[in-house]
Amino acid sequence: MTSLPTGLYGAFTRDQLRLALGDRGARIALRDHRALHFTRDVLVDARRALSLHTRCAASVLAATPPVTLTSFTAAALHGCAAALHVPVHLHVRYDRQIRSRAGLRVHQGDYEDQDVVDVDGLPVFVPERVIAGLICDETRWRALACFDELLSRLSPVRRAAFKADVAHRVRERRDRRGTRRAELLFELASGLPESPSESKLLLTVVDAGLAAPTCQHEVCKLDGTLLYRLDFAWPDAMVALEYDGYAAHEGRDEQDRARDEDLHRRGWLVLRATAEDLREPAALIARLRAALGRRR
Repeated sequence: MTSLPTGLYGAFTRDQLRLALGDRGARIALRDHRALHFTRDVLVDARRALSLHTRCAASVLAATPPVTLTSFTAAALHGCAAALHVPVHLHVRYDRQIRSRAGLRVHQGDYEDQDVVDVDGLPVFVPERVIAGLICDETRWRALACFDELLSRLSPVRRAAFKADVAHRVRERRDRRGTRRAELLFELASGLPESPSESKLLLTVVDAGLAAPTCQHEVCKLDGTLLYRLDFAWPDAMVALEYDGYAAHEGRDEQDRARDEDLHRRGWLVLRATAEDLREPAALIARLRAALGRRR
């Protein structure tokens, strides 16, 4: 059996398929669903059809460069676990007439060439531009989680520079919609939450009207030796909120219980949140509000 064209991540044109297999071979590949239509003239290797990189490569090929991957798609390519992989977000300049369709969301606007970088062979907006767009336009908790993920990889000095660039890009946006809400997400972003769920929990707490907690608060012995890092803490009330992610806490019930008891002896009240609390946060917020009220 003759191989399909390699293409970029298994994305190729109909002409490339015919060149590799001939007209008859191309028809057989399509009939047997070895090659799938992405658009009328762009196809993908069926074995790779669900891959993010394959869908991105097919989108760029179908739109014909110059185009750039943006929004959550760009964030995912920059390594953000919180980014949604569907649809593919593609940015084109105003002089291009490309329509959104199922699986593809097209954004239009001018941009500078220096804002585009190569990521795994694909054209992608730089992280600073991506985040500036997300915190203004997209799902708030995912935008914050992506912001935190990118900041977490940087040194404190580079974090400050990154945030300054994001702030500048938000201020310079022609479309002012979303810039007010971006201010809160900008203030909350620190790179300290250790998972997208923790970023979501932080935003949930602040949205409920509670004071923003300290992230990764350190509890030390009198001699300065580090004992614990608390996911979220209100040190003045000595209240802590810990997120129990399944992967991090599976089989750790005994250790978590001993840790909480030791913190209690040191004067801390520890509340724990789970994925269920993120879906239905009312009860958790009520417990947290009551705890903070009593302690203060």
